[in-house]
Amino acid sequence: MSPISAVGNQGTQGYTAPEVILNEKVSQSSDQFSLGAIVYEMLTACLPYEDKLDKNLTIKRLSKLSYESALKHDPHVPIWVDGAIHKACCLEVKGRYEVLSEFLYDLENPNHALFEASETTQPEFVLKKYRLFIALSFALNVVLLLMLVR
Repeated sequence: MSPISAVGNQGTQGYTAPEVILNEKVSQSSDQFSLGAIVYEMLTACLPYEDKLDKNLTIKRLSKLSYESALKHDPHVPIWVDGAIHKACCLEVKGRYEVLSEFLYDLENPNHALFEASETTQPEFVLKKYRLFIALSFALNVVLLLMLVR
């Protein structure tokens, strides 16, 4: 048995993938979860699931957890970066990247699929700021157009 496929409860609370805590089969995807948690913490000084991923985690408690957008802590985090972290830190192994290089690529390059996925999880204050920006931009363009016509 290779060390990466070994079953066991190891790791640091908050960074450890749920399958490790639940003593299920681990894989590179478990490491991807941990890396995603580290990137999230680097950007927000928080963990994506706070302190809820502990040794007392059960499948029932796991089903009640949800990802908290990095934008809630720092609205300057690019939307696609939040989407990439969200995917890497998915509680279900199937929802994560197939290979780590895809995660790294998405962190550096805007992925429009992640834009769309993140828009549904945007904190309301970020959406309000975005809508305000659009409205102000439109109004300014109308004023400039009227000045040009005169």
